[in-house]
Formats: sequence, structure tokens, C-alpha cells
Amino acid sequence: MRQRLLVAATLALAACGGGRSAPSGPPPEPIPFTRPVVALRDVRMDGVGVTGGSVLIVMRVFNPNDYGLEQPRVTYNLYVGDDKLSDGMYDADITIGPRDSAFVEVPASVSYMKAGMAGRSLMNNGAVSWR
Repeated sequence: MRQRLLVAATLALAACGGGRSAPSGPPPEPIPFTRPVVALRDVRMDGVGVTGGSVLIVMRVFNPNDYGLEQPRVTYNLYVGDDKLSDGMYDADITIGPRDSAFVEVPASVSYMKAGMAGRSLMNNGAVSWR
């Protein structure tokens, strides 16, 4: 009888413990993230439609982190001089390796009215200042 009582008490204590041990040490530190370095390389006319056109924004993106960036989300503002031509967000289907760079092509829509700003700048200055 005494053995049965000891076995029952041992099982009861094991059930109360939950089988989990308390965490040891401080929680792991978050992985640091450094923003990629982006340089505009080219803006090309990509298509023309009824209400506007589309351009292809080509950027060189350098990943300064010690890990790769998979399918980075690109948020952009495209300016001609001081006039905003287009803005938006694009999920790039690319992987940029750790401490590596890649060219990212981002499609953007442009209205004819805003595209006229680029045309006026080209006619007045002979060049278009993209940023």
C-alpha cells in the first residue's frame, strides 16, 4: 500500500510541474537591421494607355546587412525636379544577398498631366532631373 501511495504522489508532483523548465538567461537580442542603400539608375517609358502611361524605375539596391533580403517591399516617390510624378509600393520578386547589391526594376503609373511636367522640363532645360 505504501508503494502505491508513493507512486501516486510522484505522478501528482510530475503533473503539477508541467514538464517545462524556467527560461535561463536573458532573451535573445533582436537581429539588427540597416536600411538598404538605394541609387536611381534609370527611368524608362514602359507603356502608354488611355489615361496615362507606365514607367520602369531601375534602382541599384545595396544590402548592408549580414543576411539576405527576400522579396523586399519598395516604397517609392518619383520626382521630376520638384514635382512628384508618381508614388507607390511594390513587392520586388528578388533576393539580395548579404552585403551584396542588385538592380531592382519597379513599374510605376504616370498620368498624362504629370508626364507633361517631365516634357516641359525637357523642353525648357534640355534634360530631365529625376530623383
